[in-house]
Amino acid sequence: MSLVLACTSSTATTDAKPVDTKPVDAKPVDAKPVAPEKPVDENDCDARIADYLTERAALSTCEQDSDCAEMWPGLCPHGPYYVHRDADVGAMIATEQIIAARCKLPACEPPLELGIAHCEAGKCARGRDDPMKGQDPDRTSCWDFRETNLEPDDGVDGLTETKVRPTSPRIVISPAAAGWLRITIDWPETCGACSLDITDRAGSKSTRKSGTASVVTVNGTKLRRERIELTVTAGSYQLVPLGPSALPYRLTVALKDDRGVTAEVTRHGVGWQRLCED
Repeated sequence: MSLVLACTSSTATTDAKPVDTKPVDAKPVDAKPVAPEKPVDENDCDARIADYLTERAALSTCEQDSDCAEMWPGLCPHGPYYVHRDADVGAMIATEQIIAARCKLPACEPPLELGIAHCEAGKCARGRDDPMKGQDPDRTSCWDFRETNLEPDDGVDGLTETKVRPTSPRIVISPAAAGWLRITIDWPETCGACSLDITDRAGSKSTRKSGTASVVTVNGTKLRRERIELTVTAGSYQLVPLGPSALPYRLTVALKDDRGVTAEVTRHGVGWQRLCED
């Protein structure tokens, strides 16, 4: 089921079929902030960091390329890393924040993303080992598209697509259970034609509860702010911001359960999906 919310209507059609490969890119994950406590001694910090590195390495399991997702920026100076996109990363992110709050870490510039990954001997590894692995030799037209999996309270910046194409980057949120989703999008003030394509996937369903638009000023710039509220079920939702040309946007989400408490998602990190035409 596909919904297009806002001022235009658009759907994506393609004969492309997913191929059993998918690598990765990167994105920060929001976790609940950890209250600063008194610093711990250096030896204890070294032990915590060692345990953290072991823990995150254990989450980098896979059976196929499409299992791999990149977490960014990671803990300075150790940088980003791969995990299984369906892994439960909450405890690891909490550990990461505890270490950052209580231990003395070096100052680092934002690291480069690791980029696309492949599955090698049950572990996610950087790069694509064989671009044609698992593909029919007659399938000569293949491409990758970026898939950014959002956390329950998360945001992403980007440029609008003019229509949904097989190569269009997807923003994805995957509720673990039924609840409601609030999406806030800041468009350029003059872009009345900008809209959000929402596609329900994997048996998930959504019902629009409300939608509003207003003009706001952010850092001295006037923007058209759109808010959309949906009821959601467990599953996966793909979001593609659309506009008449490549225009900047800022999209944030808030996912809540039926009690109004921050909900959980089942997928994390940023990955790449591979499609090939028949």
